[in-house]
This record gives sequence, C-alpha cells and structure tokens, in this order.
Amino acid sequence: SLKNNLTYTSSMMENLLNWAASQMQGFNPYLETIDAHSLSIEVINSLQSVADLKQIEIHNNINQGAECKADFNMLSLVLRNLIGNSIKFTPEKGIITLSTEANSEQLQITISDTGVGMPEEFVSHFNKSEYQGAGVSTPGTNKEKGTGLGLLLCRTFMGLMDSKITVSSAKNKGTQFTLWLIKA
Repeated sequence: SLKNNLTYTSSMMENLLNWAASQMQGFNPYLETIDAHSLSIEVINSLQSVADLKQIEIHNNINQGAECKADFNMLSLVLRNLIGNSIKFTPEKGIITLSTEANSEQLQITISDTGVGMPEEFVSHFNKSEYQGAGVSTPGTNKEKGTGLGLLLCRTFMGLMDSKITVSSAKNKGTQFTLWLIKA
C-alpha cells in the first residue's frame, strides 16, 4: 500500500541520514539520564499500528524507574529499529517482549520476539567487534522491505554511547537483542 511504501521510504531516509551524520568527525552523543520505561512507551506507541496489522502483541516489561545514560535521539532510533525489525520478522499473532535487568553499573534492555530467527552466521558476525553491516536486507514475514542499514546504525550508535548491543537467535523460535547501557 501507499502508506507502507511511504513509511518504508521515510524510515530508510532517516536511517541513512543518521548513519551519515554518525560518520562525520566530531559527531558526539549528548549523554543524559533517560527514563527507559517512558521512552519505550513512546517508541511502542509509534509502531503499534504496524504491529496491529499483523496482530502482534507487544509486552512492555521495562521497569518503571529504569534509567540509563544515553543520547535520547540515538536510543530512540535504536529501539525503533529493533522493535520495527521484530515486527517485520515475527509472523502474525506473534509476541514481542521488552524487559530490563540492572546491576550497579549497567542497565540491560532486552527486545525478544517469537519471530523466524536469524542464521547462526549472521548472529556470529553481528556479535564481533568488526561488524560492518550485513550488506543485504531480508524481506519480512509479510514481504516487508528493508535497507540493511538499521542494525549497522544500532551498532554504531550504541558504540558512540559507550554501550554495546548483542544478539542471540534460534531458527523459527525468535531473536533476542540486548542493549548494555550505562546505568544512571
């Protein structure tokens, strides 16, 4: 549909512009205290209509009061890309869950889904420090398009915020991305 094509084009342009900006010398994040619960609600609300089209439930189990040090715009974009990917690769009536764990130094935000999973070679490649992007995009369960830039952007932004991102996945059982952020 036209709306889906416009959403795809807008998302692609936003990712491309953000990635290009991140490659410029002197591009630094503004780290501030972020309320992860409030931010997750905002991001989920922006994607809920897309999830509803596939009857996907999004469970937000991020604890109230969970705070981290991050750049608001970068973390928003990372969450939007990861939740958007979960929607894209989760079949109808699937479930996406956001949760947190914390210790004295870090806040972990985990986005897990009941989607199609990722090939082991991609998981292994993504978790290496030299990851430079997949170079290709895989169509979603409803043939949704992608650019292949989203995960590279997530990885770049997490690194700029002195944080990290990891993935684990099992074919036809789902994928789990974990963000390791500085606790506020």
